[in-house]
Amino acid sequence: MNVKAGRKAPTIKLVEEVCSGSFDISSICKQTLLSDPRTSATHNLLSLAKIGLELAITNSTGTRDQIKDMLKNNPNPGKMRTALESCANAYEGIVSSFEGALNELSQGEMQGANYDAFITSDGADYCDKALALAGAKVDSISTANQITINFSKIGYLVTAPLM
Repeated sequence: MNVKAGRKAPTIKLVEEVCSGSFDISSICKQTLLSDPRTSATHNLLSLAKIGLELAITNSTGTRDQIKDMLKNNPNPGKMRTALESCANAYEGIVSSFEGALNELSQGEMQGANYDAFITSDGADYCDKALALAGAKVDSISTANQITINFSKIGYLVTAPLM
């Protein structure tokens, strides 16, 4: 990919170039980035990367809060509570990693931002495994985990060309 941090380009072309790096989520990447109204005013990769990471932070924070609410409503000890606690802890790490990636991006530490965005998928995988181990099926969390994995890939895609 030949997209550079300060290069001016029409927004759609910039988003398409960034998202074309991953065929499995190319359309999800485009839809996600273009869904944010700030994207239309963005003409450089650094701004687009910040938008992508901010969207990821908002999404993962919402998931973390949803899991914490489930914990409040499930005060009894047991496998389900243990799985939810594992997921809550995983999402603390996910939010922290996305926030770290955004901070590193602002400080010009592109490799660190790329790595931190990429590793967030590990937390979502961990949460899925904790639920499976408990024999719990929580569709809303499973869906949120897949979305987090997609945001991890998007974070990787938008930060990789900056390195």
